[in-house]
Amino acid sequence: MIEVRRDMAWLSAGFSFLAIIFYQGFDVTLGRTVFANLYEIPLIAISFNVLASVFLALSKGYYIYAIPLSFLSYIFWPEVISVVLFLLAITALRGIPSFARDVLLGIDAFAVTYVILAIVGIRINLLMLPVAVIQVGAPILIPLILLIGIIYGYRSKGIPTGEINLSLAFAIFVTLMVTTLPFTGINSLGRFLFPNQAPYVDWLLSPSLGKFFISRPLYLALLYILGKLVNATILSQWQIPVLSLIFVLSAHKLGNSVRQGMGPLAALLAGVSPTIIALLYSNLEANILSLSFMFLSLSYLLRSETGKAILLSYLSMLSHIFTWTQLEGTLVIFTFVYFLIKRQIPCNLKRYVLLTGPALLFSLILLFTVFSIPIGFSLTSYLNQITLLSWGTVNALLFFTLSVYGLDSSPRMIYAIFTISVLETFVLNAVQNLIIDIPFFIPASLGVLKLDSGLRVPLLLLLVVWGLIMSLNSFPYLYGGVTI
Repeated sequence: MIEVRRDMAWLSAGFSFLAIIFYQGFDVTLGRTVFANLYEIPLIAISFNVLASVFLALSKGYYIYAIPLSFLSYIFWPEVISVVLFLLAITALRGIPSFARDVLLGIDAFAVTYVILAIVGIRINLLMLPVAVIQVGAPILIPLILLIGIIYGYRSKGIPTGEINLSLAFAIFVTLMVTTLPFTGINSLGRFLFPNQAPYVDWLLSPSLGKFFISRPLYLALLYILGKLVNATILSQWQIPVLSLIFVLSAHKLGNSVRQGMGPLAALLAGVSPTIIALLYSNLEANILSLSFMFLSLSYLLRSETGKAILLSYLSMLSHIFTWTQLEGTLVIFTFVYFLIKRQIPCNLKRYVLLTGPALLFSLILLFTVFSIPIGFSLTSYLNQITLLSWGTVNALLFFTLSVYGLDSSPRMIYAIFTISVLETFVLNAVQNLIIDIPFFIPASLGVLKLDSGLRVPLLLLLVVWGLIMSLNSFPYLYGGVTI
């Protein structure tokens, strides 16, 4: 039963409801005369929106984002903002059934997504969306799913208690299958079609200290040492399976740090994630090593082992400065927002930021002076990169949806990485890199554990099969003596 107490959410709901009335007005019939749109006063509606957001934030601190949202009423559709705030206030009331709350949050998430896209100039015709999905494929839905995840995952619900028995050996086997299929006899050309090895082969044959080296010194130094023992071409090709193995081991460590025993599941989902699939056709070898170090750093940071976290963070920076800057920047922003909400910072997080923050400042200066950061937004480029990332498959959409489903159970640090990285895609024209740097395997694992036990294994098998099929699609292969 819904309880009416000293609950400021009721005030929020009341003010937002009045905002709807004052923006729309109402009709009154006296005799045969209809007085239309009485009390249609947009300025009062906007003021009530702001008041509603303030009371909502006071009621539930995690709804603080409603305050800047309410100020959009001055420039953008007060009637939409009023409805969004009203539904949020309803979800904040005591006694609302969890199912009803989730439905309302889903509606709100879609509405906020609509507003955000409209602000950047993308107007969604809801009637045309199904047609666009048929014409373009599942990738067009991925940005919507990711933006909805920002709202859906905002409220933390705690770690799910579901169980699934997996072994790390199985996760490693699947990962190596995905990344070594291109080297088997079914590859009709016997080589890759994509030029991801070229920069590394060229550098190994003619080492230099230019921008390419500055952006990933540790990784190239390791390649240089190994290149003295192994042929440069062979080394550049076989680095992919080795890096994928390091990546899933880091995912295993981070998964166990989030919840003990979740490591094998996180490793398996990392092995068939869009990140690994992208590794098969993109120049992302140094990125993967940097991600692996950073995920290990996050695992130790969650365990309050700050010294190891700082060391691994610097190894990540030396492996690939772009990847590290993105993830490190999200942690600094997370720390700042945490302080604004809680008025305190955990000691381990404070020490980490103080000792890595100066390096982040140096990195930003380097990126804006030495390197050219692609700033700007293009809808065509955005969708092209999303399509390339997912290869137009529905199962990629399934992976992202599963990740969003588990986002509300993820540590707030992981949620911050997700949220900031997704929002950055509308500012930086490096959509693919920003998205694959997100540790999707953590919320995806938690999403699996939230599902009914009968659905977990079939879903995992579906994702494993998808990973193997995408690996096959990275090169021409033979079927019945015919090259496909």
